[in-house]
Parts: sequence; C-alpha cells; structure tokens
Amino acid sequence: MNEGKRTSDARRVYDLIMRDCMATTAWSLERIGRIRRESIVLVIAAGLRCEPEDFSEWGLDEYYYALALVENNIQACQAFEKAAKRPPFIAARADAGGAYPRFAHYASSRKNTRLAVGSRFRWQGEEVKVTSFAKDGTHLVACSYKDKECVICDRCHRCLHGGGPDKINRRYKITPEQLRAERKRQKEETI
Repeated sequence: MNEGKRTSDARRVYDLIMRDCMATTAWSLERIGRIRRESIVLVIAAGLRCEPEDFSEWGLDEYYYALALVENNIQACQAFEKAAKRPPFIAARADAGGAYPRFAHYASSRKNTRLAVGSRFRWQGEEVKVTSFAKDGTHLVACSYKDKECVICDRCHRCLHGGGPDKINRRYKITPEQLRAERKRQKEETI
C-alpha cells in the first residue's frame, strides 16, 4: 500500500483471516488457496469497502466483479474497474443474475445495470450474454445463441433440450459509448 493511504476494510479483514489461518493449523497450498478465495468472496459479499490496490493484489478475476455486482457492492465494482483500467459497461434492463449463478434470487430494481461476464441484455433485437471484456477495456464481447432443438422424451413426454454447448448465433463487440447511446434511445422511446 502507498504510504499515508488508509488500508481498506476489506483488506484488513482479509489480512486477519490469512494471518490467523497460517498461524493456527497445518496448511497446504490447496487449503490456503481455498481460504484465500473464500475470504475475498466474504469481504465482497459483506459489502466492505475495497480499493483498487486490493484487486491488484487479489487478481482481476471476473468472478469477483460479478459477485460485487450481484451483491450490490458498487464501491467494489468501481475499485475493480479502476484496477482493471476499464470503464463501467452499463446496459438498460440487464439481468446480472446469470453472472454469479450461486445467487439465483438476484433481481435488480435498477433501470441501468453494470454488466459482468454472464449478464444478459437485449442488443439489436436479440438477447445476448456477456462472454468477456477486452483487456484494454475498449469493448465487451456478447453473443446471441441459436435456440436448441426440443426433443420429446419417450418416457416422460417432456421437452428435453439438446445437450452440448450452446451454438453462437452472433458475436458482438460493444463499446461503452454504444451502450450509452442505446440507453438514450430506449429512454427517448418511452417518453
């Protein structure tokens, strides 16, 4: 940390857990890795204040960003964005629930929502899913997918969607400016 700069609440809790973990019991790299990740998840989910330096130390894992978004820890989202040197990507009426599937109950009441890997939103008349962000922060990649064929089960007579990975219909590179323009267009449409 920089001299004179206050250590974040998240970092203090994380450091305490890791210090005591190492001192109290025998450890292995697997155990330390698991506790490290769970500690980061804990401080983000608890809504503790994070700094960009925290994510520089912990790693720029999109999993942490998605968790911060789903847990409504906007300050952690902003710290992650600053550490990753990327602007926020915000879409109108996006569903971030798929970004962190462990929390299926997530439902945002916001009209405009930050996007994380796994977020879904409408783009050019199609539902798309965010698959990645450019390393330089200039765009995100979102894909629409072809509908899977429905196969009727002989025993239960239910529709069973075909197995295997989803087939990409279209791949889009979308900039923050394009998202901003689309939000503006949708707002004008509703007036």
